[in-house]
Amino acid sequence: MRQAIQKQGLEINVMAFGFKYGMPLDADLVFDVRCFPNPFYIDELKHKTGNDKEVQDYVMSFPKSVTFMEKLEDFMEFMIPLYIEEGKFLLQSQSVVQAVNTEVLL
Repeated sequence: MRQAIQKQGLEINVMAFGFKYGMPLDADLVFDVRCFPNPFYIDELKHKTGNDKEVQDYVMSFPKSVTFMEKLEDFMEFMIPLYIEEGKFLLQSQSVVQAVNTEVLL
């Protein structure tokens, strides 16, 4: 799953991946979220992706997921201006997910 974000001339690509196929070599930032509840192990969510509202609702129903997102947003709000100041125009962000069939956008 990929999501591109344009912010002040800096393109941010967010992608979920599974370690089963190896870590992407072009990642600037990698966030390992395998410690979060995995919707792959819920029968009705197993064949869905992070693009499905049911998966998003499940993952974000846990306080640690909400806290992670708040802290990640704070971190990125701090870092993005620094990347722009440094002249960076592309930022590749990767999130590790436990199950290859279930990609969760966090």
